[in-house]
Amino acid sequence: MAQKPGDRLGFSGKPWPQYPAEIDGFMKLLADEGCASYIEVGCRYGDTFHAVGMALPEGSALVAVDLPGAKSGFKNKGGHQDSGDYLARAVADLMARGRDAHMILGDSQEPATVEKAGAFAPFDALLIDGDHTAQGVTRDLRNYGPMARLVAFHDIAGTGKWARQIRPIFEAFAKGRRSETFIHDGLRRGIGVVWTR
Repeated sequence: MAQKPGDRLGFSGKPWPQYPAEIDGFMKLLADEGCASYIEVGCRYGDTFHAVGMALPEGSALVAVDLPGAKSGFKNKGGHQDSGDYLARAVADLMARGRDAHMILGDSQEPATVEKAGAFAPFDALLIDGDHTAQGVTRDLRNYGPMARLVAFHDIAGTGKWARQIRPIFEAFAKGRRSETFIHDGLRRGIGVVWTR
């Protein structure tokens, strides 16, 4: 039986938030592409950020952008109040393991946050996994997409509210460009990657 989210624990000690086959496929693609710099928008506890960072070579430049306490797509409506502490531990562990890891806490759509992230650009890869609304994902793509040669979108699969918001943006951005998807069972989640150049 294939693994599903929660079947293994992330670096935080919390249930893994990804389908292992999807994130493993994504990390293999990054390795195959020779990626050595990565930015993730929407990191929550830092489990995906840590896993991807460890899959990249030592010395890789890594930037985590997150707004602790915000639910995905539902800013300022509760959420994971302690996520910043977990993310800070993930960043510190990556630093201890030879990665050049950084954390930017703030709303990804605020100009000051974009400017801070831009100071580390360009990136080989970007994962958009923060605000799951069509407006939020569009803004994150506009703000961070030009910084990376590979742009990945999380939650593109299935018929849930997040996929209904995100999949059309991924499909429109992928049109006429090389792209690849990692979709475990088609029911939910999924990662779509687009080559920007």
